[in-house]
Amino acid sequence: MSKNVELKVGHKITITGEAETIFGIRGKLYDEHKINFDTGFGKNGHDWELDWSLEHSPDITRDEAITLIKKYLDEAKLTYTVKMETYED
Repeated sequence: MSKNVELKVGHKITITGEAETIFGIRGKLYDEHKINFDTGFGKNGHDWELDWSLEHSPDITRDEAITLIKKYLDEAKLTYTVKMETYED
C-alpha cells in the first residue's frame, strides 16, 4: 500500500544590513499586508523564517507574500540570501 507524503517547503531569508532598516521593513510589511513571521539573528545576519509561521492578509496568497517581502528588501537595497528548507507544522 502506498502512502502519500506531503512535503512542506519554506524559505529562510538571511539579511545583512542595519537593524533599524530591517525592522522597519518588517513593520511596513505588517502594517500594509498583515505579513508576520518568526525572526532570528545569527552569525550571518538577520533570519526571517517563512515557514509554518508565515501569516498574511487573506487578500494575498503565500507566494504573493513572499514576493512582496523580497520586493521590499530589494527596494531598500539590502543584501540577502534565500534558502529553501523543509519544515513540519
